[in-house]
Amino acid sequence: MRCNRFLTLALLTAASLSLASGCATRERIRPLFPPAADLRPQPKPQLRPEDLESEAALDAYEIRLEAWGEAGWQAVSRVCRWAEANGAELPFECGG
Repeated sequence: MRCNRFLTLALLTAASLSLASGCATRERIRPLFPPAADLRPQPKPQLRPEDLESEAALDAYEIRLEAWGEAGWQAVSRVCRWAEANGAELPFECGG
């Protein structure tokens, strides 16, 4: 009879412990890496031969090139802020 009581108690304890974890609050999972879009290299705009024939086409190319460079530095800044938020000790400021 003593064995049955011990076995029943053990089974009840195991069942209650398995149910308790289902009632716990869920912790928000933080990603281990920065956003994939910030890590993916973007191709540099290429100057086409026909762009050399008009001033407007050269201006459009320079605008595309400038936008490409700005987008790249913005991604670097986001990765820097992500690293800083995740505990990296940087010898410089990430900027805004």
